[in-house]
Amino acid sequence: MEHINDTQIFDMLGGHVQADEQESLQAHMAQCSNCRQRLDELRQTWDDLGTWEIDTSEIDLLENLTSAIHHRNWHVNFLSIQGLTRIAASILLATFIGYAAGKFSTQKSTEEWGLATAQSSFLQVLSPGSSTGWGELELQGDTLESY
Repeated sequence: MEHINDTQIFDMLGGHVQADEQESLQAHMAQCSNCRQRLDELRQTWDDLGTWEIDTSEIDLLENLTSAIHHRNWHVNFLSIQGLTRIAASILLATFIGYAAGKFSTQKSTEEWGLATAQSSFLQVLSPGSSTGWGELELQGDTLESY
C-alpha cells in the first residue's frame, strides 16, 4: 500500500472516513513508522487548533463581503459598460468608413477598365513562358542575362 497522505489523515482525525477504509489505514499505520509519525504530528496540530477559542460573534463576514462586492462591481461595471460602448462605436465607425472607401475606390469607368486590361495584356509579354520570350532569363557564365 502507498503511504497515507495528509488529506486522508485529516479525514481520519475529523471522522470522515468509512469503516472499511479506516481499517485499511490503521493496518498500514501499524506497519509504517513514517505514516504513524505523521499522524502523531498532525493529531497534535489538530488538538492544538481545537483548544483555541476565537470569538467571531462581532464579525459579520457575509455583510462585509456583500458590501465589498457591491461597491467593487458597481465601479467595474460602470467602466465596462462605458468602455464597451466606445469599442462598439469605434468598430461600427471603422466598418462604415472601410465600406464607403472600398465602394468608391472600385468604381471605374469603362475607359479605365479598358486601360487596365491593355496594361495587363502588355505586361503579359514580359512574363516567363510568353511567346516573345522576353521574360526568360538565361544563365551564361556567372551572370543572368535576358534575351
